[in-house]
Amino acid sequence: ASLSRDLSTAGLLQNFQTLLKEGDLSLSQLGGATSSTRLSAEDIDRVCCVLTASEYCLSTADQLEAKLKEKISRGLKDMVNLSPESDAFRKVISTCVALLVQDVQAGCETALATMN
Repeated sequence: ASLSRDLSTAGLLQNFQTLLKEGDLSLSQLGGATSSTRLSAEDIDRVCCVLTASEYCLSTADQLEAKLKEKISRGLKDMVNLSPESDAFRKVISTCVALLVQDVQAGCETALATMN
């Protein structure tokens, strides 16, 4: 019974990893903003939604990895590694923050130029 549970868990983990890899984690569709282009309110909403969802998914992936390692037999623990998936979520989070910072900088650009 333990072996079949472990194999089912390993299959579930593999399916989870495949689904995450198939997902499009790219934010390049967000208006094609350059350093001087402001994001629209809709784009800011979208970036914030992606940021929030990515933070949740990162936390969930880390918790899932810990729980699987706790429940699975010792021989299969090395198979449980969600680091690539966690790294992908961290990259998305970083990209979202960079886009939001870039938008704030673009908004301040005119005011800073007039101060010179």
